Amino acid sequence: MLTAAFFHIAQHPNVLQNLRLELDPLMPNQITGHKLAELPYLNAVIKETLRFCPPALLLLPRWAMDDVEIGGCIIPKHTSVIVPNWSIFRDARYFTQPDAFIPERWLDPTFRLEQTFGKSAHLPFSTGIHSCIGQTYGLAQLEMRLTLAYWVSAFDAVLVDPNSSFEFEEHFVLSKAHCRIRAYPRDMTYV
Repeated sequence: MLTAAFFHIAQHPNVLQNLRLELDPLMPNQITGHKLAELPYLNAVIKETLRFCPPALLLLPRWAMDDVEIGGCIIPKHTSVIVPNWSIFRDARYFTQPDAFIPERWLDPTFRLEQTFGKSAHLPFSTGIHSCIGQTYGLAQLEMRLTLAYWVSAFDAVLVDPNSSFEFEEHFVLSKAHCRIRAYPRDMTYV
């Protein structure tokens, strides 16, 4: 997930600029998990990264305990049901411009889909008793916030190839992500 975030930040300089507007006023001793949890744009970048490149492409299978009807389809008892995160997160019924990286979708009320269906459909860590323990105790979010905050504060980055796309191998989880960026200490000029 962090590789995907670094890629999209390097690909979208406005995202880096907006993150810095939020992070730069903080003193180093203010960069804590609690403080970062309050920063709307940082959290929107994380949510958008999780939507665009979910850590689990499919949620764990669940079994129907009884016959149930969902959306006009009958799911018989004992049927395995799998939620395809990747497909849902790229579905125009739930997300405006689903193939675009737009952190603002999580903040701006004009993104009506994201404020209604999208919020319900965005479950990168699953939900309920089977949700990811990292989400339940906030460990995954804490790690993402802290790493991104320190990285954005310390580095400028550009894509090695501005026309490149984010590549990864598809397994049950997103793995072996490839991201070619050049990172430089912040405020250093580069060619």
